[in-house]
Amino acid sequence: KNNIYIEVADNGCGMDGDILKQIFDPFFTTKPVGQGTGMGMAIVYNILKEHNGTIEVESELGKGSLIRCVIPISTKCM
Repeated sequence: KNNIYIEVADNGCGMDGDILKQIFDPFFTTKPVGQGTGMGMAIVYNILKEHNGTIEVESELGKGSLIRCVIPISTKCM
């Protein structure tokens, strides 16, 4: 099966298990009040879901994170 892969990686502080469990929850943010809406990852998750895609997250504290979006290629004409 053919897919499109989009990966975004950083070398930031990474995320622990408690944060990873919540990153796709609407309105979840680690930013201070007034600096983040917490909707970005929830929106990405729902867009991928609508297109039968998936999102994978790898993260290690102190080393950074990798977000991988997998979107199936459709050859069906509409």
